Amino acid sequence: MFSFAKLEKEEQQELNPEANLLNKDRDTQVKKIVLSLSPKYKEIIFLYYYKDFSVEEISTILKVSANTVKTRLARGRGRLKKLLEEEGFEWEDI
Repeated sequence: MFSFAKLEKEEQQELNPEANLLNKDRDTQVKKIVLSLSPKYKEIIFLYYYKDFSVEEISTILKVSANTVKTRLARGRGRLKKLLEEEGFEWEDI
């Protein structure tokens, strides 16, 4: 999905190398935290957020029901939020 806010943020980052570096560092830390999740949550988070698969597509890939995907996604988000907060991140900053 196209987002003007995302495009504006990317343009601002290009103009501000320091902010760009900080964002890359943050992204690296977030990825490390995602990778620390248990496999059933990590794979759902990865497919949904990093590969942009829909719930239905993930359901087909993993051969589980769409409801299972939704449940794991919600639980994975909850666990991810907790881990990020433990590392000093605010959920809204991610």
